Amino acid sequence: MKRLPHKFNARVAVVALIASLSLSVSGCTQVSENASSESTVGVDQSAERETPSSFSDALVNPGVLTVAIFDDSPPSAFYSSDNRLIGWEVDLVTNIAQRKGVEVKFVGGSFDSVITSVADGKADIGIASMFDTVERQKRVVFVDYFIGGTSWVAKANSEFSATRPCGLRVGAVQDSAQYADYLVRVSSECTREGLEPLTVVGYESIPEAASDVATGRLDAFVADDPVAAYSVSNGYGRIVRTDTAIETQPYGIAVQIGNPEMVDSVQSALQEMAADHIYRNILGRWGVEGGSIDQFTINGSPTASTR
Repeated sequence: MKRLPHKFNARVAVVALIASLSLSVSGCTQVSENASSESTVGVDQSAERETPSSFSDALVNPGVLTVAIFDDSPPSAFYSSDNRLIGWEVDLVTNIAQRKGVEVKFVGGSFDSVITSVADGKADIGIASMFDTVERQKRVVFVDYFIGGTSWVAKANSEFSATRPCGLRVGAVQDSAQYADYLVRVSSECTREGLEPLTVVGYESIPEAASDVATGRLDAFVADDPVAAYSVSNGYGRIVRTDTAIETQPYGIAVQIGNPEMVDSVQSALQEMAADHIYRNILGRWGVEGGSIDQFTINGSPTASTR
């Protein structure tokens, strides 16, 4: 069943910050929900391949790969107009399940619920465009599958500048790296220079922040490059990206610590998908192929920030 629309998270924090921005390039363009591939599903997907029963029997629900997912983050995972869960991360995980000969069940929730569900053993894996970080590796193991950074988005034709956002209201997904780390550092730099800190506003989803930027209730928001690009492409010209590919890092699929069989299974499935070009095809259909990688590493991030 489709989750009810999120209510605006009223928790607003005025934070202090630092501005060490390391820029790199990772181009991503977005498409509409009609780009859903043939492997896109809503909740359950029938198995297409057989695998040893040991994999199936070891799942939280035998025969079903239970996936915790942040389901309000287009184009990664979101609901279509006919209430199907779609997105490039939905397609990716569905293909993994098919290769392992099991069904897939998506358990949607907030961004911060994904790691908790995996760590507590309520889901086999979790996916939410999460940066693979040293801090998060204390709770789960990551299988890296993508590389992405952060983008700034502001109202079209505004005078906003990401190089000097001091004193402005800036939104981000609650508990994301942008909220808990990046914007804190940006704000600290403002106060060190004797300027006003940012007012950082936490949201449960970026579509809410995009709406507030378009209507002027928010000066700007920051989000993962693919999510920001999708918001702009579906913003009817009301919002624009001003800076992109800031502090790029790998995204990781979360697996419970102490489950090396699941880690190996996810990694091998991704390697198979890359070898037969399905991996790139899925990313390409959603316009995010700029973040594709060649090696699906385990806990591959050398950094310790938090998306």
